[in-house]
Amino acid sequence: MKKSKLTIEMAALALASSFSWSLATAADDIGGGPLADFGANELTVPCVEVNNLSGSNANNKFYDVVLDRRGNSMNFELTYAAPEDPDYCQRLVDYANYEDDDYEPNPGENGFGILVRCELEADRSKVSVNAKDLPPGTYYATVTSGLNEELSLPLLTADDEVEFDFDSDEDEVDDGATEIDDDFIQDDLEVTAEIVNDANDQVVYSATGVCLVD
Repeated sequence: MKKSKLTIEMAALALASSFSWSLATAADDIGGGPLADFGANELTVPCVEVNNLSGSNANNKFYDVVLDRRGNSMNFELTYAAPEDPDYCQRLVDYANYEDDDYEPNPGENGFGILVRCELEADRSKVSVNAKDLPPGTYYATVTSGLNEELSLPLLTADDEVEFDFDSDEDEVDDGATEIDDDFIQDDLEVTAEIVNDANDQVVYSATGVCLVD
């Protein structure tokens, strides 16, 4: 995926801006995806992860940010930053990594050929596992949270992908999801999934997803 010159310039200028994280004094009302609004002269970017910022406690955290355009130039200055829910942002990052063929993470990361999503509600656990770039064949998935483990039925690849759903909701089970208990997702709010080749029981992908809590 080729990025436009404008997008590259904006990204570089945003990263070069002064990160005055103390500007986050108002309630965070930023939602949706990145937006360049040239009517308002604002560049809004949700879920920006901060890394390698010398002497800052903002490193490895996610922020929603707003940058104001300087006059009619392509220069933008950071004017607002608010901490964002890290689990929510990480889920967006994992999904983007999985869908974007330009991304080349280390094998074993969520988003590298496998996407693990999970959510815990008051009386429900649900897990979704997707895998792509697979040779044709039959695969099954295992999901583990704490001491809980469940195994799916084998599925044939569709093109080069398979998708497995695990759920404690009876309607979802009736629709084909593998049944798990309401409290399947444990206190660490993580689920580790493995995609296994049914022909030889070889693990093809393995990754851990951080679960959202409703």
